[in-house]
Amino acid sequence: MHSQPKPKNPWNQNIQNQPKKNKNKNLPTPGEVKFKEAQAKLQASVKKHVKEYESSSDEEELESATLIDSILKNYRTGNGEEESIEKTQTFLQETFLSGAATCLICISRVRKEDQIWTCINCYGYFHLMCVQRWSKDTVTQLKHAAQEQIIVKQQKLCWCCPKCRHEYDPRDIPLKYLCFCAKTENPKYDPYIAPHSCGQICKKPLKPDCGHHCLLLCHPGPCPPCPVTVNVSCYCGRQQPRTQRCSKKEWSCNDVCNKPLECSKHNCPNPCHPGECQPCPKKSIQKCICKAQQKLRECASPVWQCDKVCNKPLECGYHKCEEICHEGVCDMCPLAKLRTCPCGKTTYQLPCTQETPTCPDTCDKVLDCGVHGCNLKCHREKCGVCLETVEKSCRCGQHTKEVQCYKPYLCEVKCKQMKDCNKHPCNRKCCDGNCPPCEKPCGKTLNCGNHKCSSVCHRGPCYPCSETDIVTCKCGATKISVPCGRKHKTKPPKCAKLCLTPPDCHHEKRDSHRCHFGDCPPCRQICNKIHNKCSHSCPVTCHSAVLVKIEGQKASMPWEQVKPQVVRRELTCPDCVVKVPVTCLGEHETSDWPCYLSKPSSCHRQCGRILDCGNHRCTWLCHTVKDAPDNIKAGTNCEKCENSCSKQRPEGCVHTCPKPCHPGGCPPCKIMIRIKCHCGLNQPYVTCVDWLNEEKKVELQTCGNQCPKNFWDWFVHVSDVQTLWKLQPTYLIVQAVYFLGALLTLSHALINKGRLPYLWIGIILHGIYVEVITYFLPDIDNFWHSQTPIIFVGRRLPLHIMLLYPCFIYNAQIAAAKLKLPKWSEPFLIGLLVVLIDLPYDIVSVKYVHWTWHDTDPNLFDRHYWVPWNSYFFHTTFAAGFTFWFHFLREKICDSGDRWAADKSIFKEIICTIVPAVLGFPTGVIGFILIYHPLHDLYNIHSEVTYIILFVICLLISWTGERLTAHREGAKNVVGKLHWSSYLTLFHLIVHYATFMLVLIFFNPEDEVSIGLKEPIGPCDEYVPLQTVFGLTLKKRKWLCPTDYNEDYFDFHCLPNKKIPSNGSMWYTICGTPFENRAEYIAIIGLICLMAVGVFGNLYFRSYGDAVFVKKVVKDKNELKKKRK
Repeated sequence: MHSQPKPKNPWNQNIQNQPKKNKNKNLPTPGEVKFKEAQAKLQASVKKHVKEYESSSDEEELESATLIDSILKNYRTGNGEEESIEKTQTFLQETFLSGAATCLICISRVRKEDQIWTCINCYGYFHLMCVQRWSKDTVTQLKHAAQEQIIVKQQKLCWCCPKCRHEYDPRDIPLKYLCFCAKTENPKYDPYIAPHSCGQICKKPLKPDCGHHCLLLCHPGPCPPCPVTVNVSCYCGRQQPRTQRCSKKEWSCNDVCNKPLECSKHNCPNPCHPGECQPCPKKSIQKCICKAQQKLRECASPVWQCDKVCNKPLECGYHKCEEICHEGVCDMCPLAKLRTCPCGKTTYQLPCTQETPTCPDTCDKVLDCGVHGCNLKCHREKCGVCLETVEKSCRCGQHTKEVQCYKPYLCEVKCKQMKDCNKHPCNRKCCDGNCPPCEKPCGKTLNCGNHKCSSVCHRGPCYPCSETDIVTCKCGATKISVPCGRKHKTKPPKCAKLCLTPPDCHHEKRDSHRCHFGDCPPCRQICNKIHNKCSHSCPVTCHSAVLVKIEGQKASMPWEQVKPQVVRRELTCPDCVVKVPVTCLGEHETSDWPCYLSKPSSCHRQCGRILDCGNHRCTWLCHTVKDAPDNIKAGTNCEKCENSCSKQRPEGCVHTCPKPCHPGGCPPCKIMIRIKCHCGLNQPYVTCVDWLNEEKKVELQTCGNQCPKNFWDWFVHVSDVQTLWKLQPTYLIVQAVYFLGALLTLSHALINKGRLPYLWIGIILHGIYVEVITYFLPDIDNFWHSQTPIIFVGRRLPLHIMLLYPCFIYNAQIAAAKLKLPKWSEPFLIGLLVVLIDLPYDIVSVKYVHWTWHDTDPNLFDRHYWVPWNSYFFHTTFAAGFTFWFHFLREKICDSGDRWAADKSIFKEIICTIVPAVLGFPTGVIGFILIYHPLHDLYNIHSEVTYIILFVICLLISWTGERLTAHREGAKNVVGKLHWSSYLTLFHLIVHYATFMLVLIFFNPEDEVSIGLKEPIGPCDEYVPLQTVFGLTLKKRKWLCPTDYNEDYFDFHCLPNKKIPSNGSMWYTICGTPFENRAEYIAIIGLICLMAVGVFGNLYFRSYGDAVFVKKVVKDKNELKKKRK
């Protein structure tokens, strides 16, 4: 038996139903046939839509320039100015652009052959049939709405332009297709004139009406200004007439008008002007109507009334005239005239001293209801409400009820009538038929398909969308405005400008061609690229951006026909074939080779060039010689002579020549040496040879930075904030706090006015004077600030230090003033409050190296957390001295009776501001002399004890004054109210204490880097004498010894290699040191903050409040004395 082959399909039972393979490979498969059919349908649909696509492709483009010139030719020959017609010319240009004219009703383009209607107000186009349907529908809707109203009202019927809403009468519904000038009916399209135009002269009356007519050919849009020339005089008429355009016939000669004004005293001072002259701008002394008062008033209004009551005795002798400022004789007494009783029925002629009696009759006055009369007896009071019971109908008329006459009656029936929109019911209770208009938004999608109607609910069609879209050319220079919804159906306008697309190739610009969409034509310029391997340029056509076909791609689907892909690529330049001479490496022989094959090689001869030393020749084989002066001497890459140089060095140079054997003189010595600049702040490195040049020494000693000896740089210097933030972030935070404090305290002063602004300015002047004078007194010049963004006076005085004084003294003064202390007691309390505010600033800022103290100054030896006790002594005495003189001088000089009210004389206030700023310094020094120096210098009492003594003295004086105030006020001793401005100063105090607490918690002092002027560094064994007030001679180090100093809050660990600055340095860098016990610092600052909360909380909220600042008016002492008597 022969075995049968195994079938490929084991399930043979359904094999007859399977499609047979197409044996002819050229015939398409059923899938390919279906795909072709679908593809054909899709292409037919696309062609249909492309054919219906509304653009200018189905119409010839208008020759807009020619048409505009023909329309404007009569105007331009009228001897007029071109700019007068710009508006009309722009309208014509936009109208003639392809696809610009669109009917807003149907959102379709207005073709050249379509019948149109033009609005007389906005000059917009619309299809004639669209406007007819729009206007008739609008009028019909209005008529139906009027008929549906129960209460018939006279309503104006009109229809509006869909674009500008200009109203038209129903009789103005367009019935005919007219040209723009309305002279020709059904104008035929002519390609040589504007579409929808008759081609004749417009002749519309020009606006404003001047009697002339439009000279343009029949045109769309507004008529231009009148171009006719006329002879007219200027506004004042004094100049000879001159020729002007009718649209600009009014002109000014610019001479003074000089016409008499209404005051009959002065003439008009303005230049020649249109219309009536302005009122007289001058002022004069004028009396009122009653001649009792006179004042300086505008000359243009001489008649005026004062507010004084006449108060002259009347003829009756019992009453006085109560009229305000009148002329002539006073009228007779109004009570002496004929009088009636309150109800008006009985007449009396009585003396003016006798009151008018009531009559015995009924009042009978008509009540507020307008129907019934008052049934009370004649009375003087106002009649009451009507209490008659009547039967009333409700507002809608469906129900009746007996109610009191004065009460309205409304039923509970809801109106089911439709509102004016005919969509929503009224639903108002007891409606009288006059339903309110519908207030719901319409919300229908407009014809544009992008926006919804924003009007309230209405009948009829919605107004067209008022939005517009801009269609531009590729470069954006040419653009047209089309209604919303037409942007994607409008072909972009043709642009006459050159294409601005940057070239794809390496050339700077493309070949000139017009603006277009799509890819630019390929570049036809010569490549001219320089070959990478030579200096010749490529001579072929540009090939930097060439379209290249990429074939061999696989189809993603079986029926897909793969076409070559075209991509833009840059092709490399061909090899350079220019013949060039090629010389061997050692320049021994030369021959010609193609440029791309020209490769210099060695001829294998000895180089033979004389070496630089002048004594030997190069023995290397032929090689490239670099930097050779000629063909004989060796180059820089030839063999080097390795013998050392033994020639004598220049005078003053102690270094040996670094080069081997060489000819001629030795090269200049380039070894770097360190010198000191003129200002002494830097020690730059220079070469030895430059330092030996006497002419360059002065230049070399200039460090390149601005010299601090320059006045403006000395006076003010500005540094980069970002750099300072990286070095000392906490310093910038503290400065920001005091900038804020200065702003808040100044705001408080300006809000409360009076003397507070002078106080703020005086404190600033006091701070500047104290800080600056210390820099020039050697005995007290013992502290140095780190650099800040803005710093003054030789980089010694930061800006925030000047603003720190009002943050301390002003806040202390405002808080102390709330206690109403006596004048001899208040300055001592202010001194203590200033120290309370200053404590966290001094302790934290020194630890974070915001400034440094002199190291060995005996006056600074006694410290409290590195803060000298003298610093607290200084703040107490100087603040007390300033405030004492500020109030004392004012009491002696100024005339203001109230303590915080400003004086009438600003000059006196300025004196009382500047003098205390100066006297505060010597007064503070006296405090040192009386307490500190005798106790400390003579009896060696610790500075801490001396300050405690001062503290106790100030506290006792303040307490005594407070008790006297409390005794004086007695029962009036109640808590006063705070003005809202006091919360500004209170807010700054909170920010002040919180800032230093947060700095201690979140910042590390060892990360702080301080740069700037500091105590000069020098030898450790040089001392200078220090003379005290009582004749003692102490001594201190002349310089800061960087290897032996007591200021443990800084070191030099952050400097490169921890290198200590050299002797003589004043401008150098120091680094903060870590806390020995951070918790201790937090505890002491926390205790100070707690104490501040208690002190300032009681001063602000348990004192007499801001009543002391309420009286801001200027008062006189003599007036106050008279009132007291």
